[in-house]
Amino acid sequence: MKTKHVAVDFGDRQIEITVPRRAHVVEFKDPPRLKAPVAAVRQALAEPNGSPPLAALVKPGMRVAIGFDDPGRPPAPGHVILPTVVDVLLKRRGQGRGHPLHLGQWQPPQVDAE
Repeated sequence: MKTKHVAVDFGDRQIEITVPRRAHVVEFKDPPRLKAPVAAVRQALAEPNGSPPLAALVKPGMRVAIGFDDPGRPPAPGHVILPTVVDVLLKRRGQGRGHPLHLGQWQPPQVDAE
């Protein structure tokens, strides 16, 4: 089988992998950064496409998990999104019985690409 080498994102760096020569390689291009990312996140949470607003989905006593596939990517990285989502959840929590909010962070293990 004939192959080709392709550079792919791997954490904060790129590694080279081998794929069949006939494989189609699709590249993600980062969209432009938002001028007002917090406002954009708030609007997206209040008026999502095809879903009720986040605040309407959260009910007293619910457990909520927040996940990101790549928190550093534009147009609104995790350090902008997470506090905004938590703020919406805390405001919604205040409308019902008080339930604790537990926050944590998981870092994937560092894997040697070679």
